[in-house]
Amino acid sequence: MRNIIVNLFHAVQYEEFIRVVVSDASILSLHIRKEKLLNALKFALKDKADLFQYLKENENAPVEIVISNEATECQSITTGKLKEKDIISLSNNLLTEKSESANILFYEKKLLYGNNFISICLMKLSSPVVSIFQQLLSVKNLAISVSCWPMWIIASYFNLYSSDMDKFSASLFIIEFEESWEIIVLNNGNYFCYRRGNIRNFNRKLEIENTLTYIGQALKINLNDVAIYSVGKDMIMSFTKNSPIDMKIISKIGKFKMLHNSKNTIRIAKLGAGILSLTILSNALHNIVEIFDYKREIKDANQIINSIDNKVIDEIAIWENIDGCNYTPLIDFKNVLRENSPDKRLKNALINIDVKTNKITVETIADEQ
Repeated sequence: MRNIIVNLFHAVQYEEFIRVVVSDASILSLHIRKEKLLNALKFALKDKADLFQYLKENENAPVEIVISNEATECQSITTGKLKEKDIISLSNNLLTEKSESANILFYEKKLLYGNNFISICLMKLSSPVVSIFQQLLSVKNLAISVSCWPMWIIASYFNLYSSDMDKFSASLFIIEFEESWEIIVLNNGNYFCYRRGNIRNFNRKLEIENTLTYIGQALKINLNDVAIYSVGKDMIMSFTKNSPIDMKIISKIGKFKMLHNSKNTIRIAKLGAGILSLTILSNALHNIVEIFDYKREIKDANQIINSIDNKVIDEIAIWENIDGCNYTPLIDFKNVLRENSPDKRLKNALINIDVKTNKITVETIADEQ
């Protein structure tokens, strides 16, 4: 039962997929099969046609989309008793409030939102990136998921190193990839701090010291309870499992609708298979219970039989043949004698009954005195 439920809601895994990372200046395409990197291609935004040609040539491979942006803001919000419509309303309000610094918002999609927290990411995408993003959402390749670069990095790391999750009160990630550096701080799984800059101006030691000072002052936790992780290009290229998270899009700059989403289809199929498995399991358990009931009844019957005298048990075969007999109806012998007796005092009487005709004859002997 537990394995069925875990498998039902666990993230869908793909043997083959193409990860497309769209950033402000370039596109990175990573073709992965059976957790091995088959092909890594990098395109300039102006060469986007080459990317879509590659996707067309491999249209049977689903696509995972990751959006990276210099003007990124990450945070976590507690959903409490909020429903998705409330989260959408909150997202629209955030976009309106930050209209000068953001034009699109991504929020984590979950099966249930109550008493939990979700990640929210705001970005300010340029027109070329918006165009590429919209095209990616409409290609023939099935879309696995959409996620933001910071959320994707963290989720992919813990997907690979699950034992590190929740080991410390705070986790500080230092990410160095291509032309950018990033610092991400999680506090009990929530996004607490996100910073990003150009790698040419990055003073690693100073940034770590300043971030630790900020963590100590803001969170009031012992710095010995802070884990520091370094994520570079080699580790990022080793993330060969598809992302365990998926995000929805709220935008003021156009429509972003995933036309070919296989994840929901697979989840529905898994749900149907799960329900069928649970039904079969339920019927099997019911049958097992019935079998035990029958065994108990047979045991009780055997105990009753064993308690009966063997002489009675030996006569069972005789009683089974009684059905072939012709039973004589009950006779009122007193009334028969009364009707057939002489006026004299009876000395003896013989009553004969023909079992075939049920005819009764009476012979009497009177007292001569």
